Amino acid sequence: MAIYAFMYSLSAIFVIIGWWRIFSIQKNSSGFFFLLFAIAASVWLLIYYLFFANILGEDILLILSRSAFALSIIGEYSLILYIWNFHKRDDARTRRNSLYILCIFIALSALYVLTWWIVTSLSFDASANTFREVYGPIIILHTVLTIGFIPLLVIASTIRIREQNSLNKIRLKMIALSIGILMFILIVLQLILPMFGIWIFEREITLLFVVFVGSIVYITKRYYFSWIGFWIGKIIIYGWAFLLTVLVLNISRFVFGQGTGLSLWYWVDKDTYSFIEVFISIGSFLVLERFLCKTFLSVTSRAAELKMRINSLSEDMSGITREKELSLFLSRRVKEIFKTNLFEIRKFDERYSELENFFNTHPKEKTFINDMVFIEENWGKFDKLKIRTELGKDGFIALPISGMWNGLPSCYWVIVLWQKFFGDFYDTEEINALIGLSFSVGRQLKYIDMYNEIRDLSENLDKKVDDKTIEYNDLLNRQKEFISIISHEIKA
Repeated sequence: MAIYAFMYSLSAIFVIIGWWRIFSIQKNSSGFFFLLFAIAASVWLLIYYLFFANILGEDILLILSRSAFALSIIGEYSLILYIWNFHKRDDARTRRNSLYILCIFIALSALYVLTWWIVTSLSFDASANTFREVYGPIIILHTVLTIGFIPLLVIASTIRIREQNSLNKIRLKMIALSIGILMFILIVLQLILPMFGIWIFEREITLLFVVFVGSIVYITKRYYFSWIGFWIGKIIIYGWAFLLTVLVLNISRFVFGQGTGLSLWYWVDKDTYSFIEVFISIGSFLVLERFLCKTFLSVTSRAAELKMRINSLSEDMSGITREKELSLFLSRRVKEIFKTNLFEIRKFDERYSELENFFNTHPKEKTFINDMVFIEENWGKFDKLKIRTELGKDGFIALPISGMWNGLPSCYWVIVLWQKFFGDFYDTEEINALIGLSFSVGRQLKYIDMYNEIRDLSENLDKKVDDKTIEYNDLLNRQKEFISIISHEIKA
């Protein structure tokens, strides 16, 4: 059990670290309820280890079992409250409601731990070498609370998603999806299958919490995403890759057993994986996941379509020779392609710009996204008040037009886009396409600048030729007049 003690302890540590990363962004009731989930999950992991270690007496294990049931409910509903308070401003009413909910959790815990109504006693399962719960008369309450979690999650997510801006909308969708997947797996493995006497992955299930918290941290810390269909497809592919990995592992064990006469069946003869099994599992999963993603789930078609449309736009604007005409043309076409409310090209002459200063000071930054996560991660690189004033309430993403195209040593132009229609978000492929567009616009601005210089030179040259022609004609007339005067004097 030493390996499981290490695994459970490490999982609990990762869960707490994940909460801290999330709380650094959401220092409100939402972060508090995720802390409550992290504590419940961490204590639940510790109880899980003690329960399977068989190092404590039956009476203590009974209390731990009841506590684990209570913590599972507290953890589940803390996630709903995390979603309900997601990026919601704290006020006195919110804090008061949070206190009431905490009191309900305490009362529910007392019902679970101090009474025999949920878990009556324990019975020893010799085949699994562990204790199993004997359920009490109102175990149905726990079942109803567990299954009822799903519709409540859907309702809370639907309401809160409608109230979010573009990026927070997709963040909350992905968080709700992650919670739904976690709970579906837990309900199947710990509620439905045990009803039929089937217990599988009951010790390895702790790894789900680490993966779940890691996914929440990843989601809350990002400020651009691929389209949601890509992520759903990715989850399906991970599931298929896992099932195929299990098939490959069992085939490998069968071949090994046929060749050597030895048995390596994990859930029959062993309690831990061998190193060979670990390498086969990891290698098979990575190869299968890459193959399935490349075959069935590729964003290259979407990226190629955007690239084709941007190339077409670049060709169509190649004949434009005026900055105002270019701005109007791009505004119309970009709004059609990216479904945005506004597109504009801003030119900074002598006036100070915080955006210009940001891109010049940090030339590796290709975009500025007017989102809380981006601003918090880059807070030391700019003045938040000035840049928000400059972008305005609706300005969402800004891209620099590099100085290498306009002949200047630094950023001089900036592309600014507003939020998309219906609060939609700019996905990863669209942002990459916009970065490519900024270079095309830079080349066109350089072309317009050179065209204007040549036109000015041509106009100046024509003017100089006209001036010289007038001067020549004037001199010629003077010469004729002088000759006429001299001729007249000679005749006289």
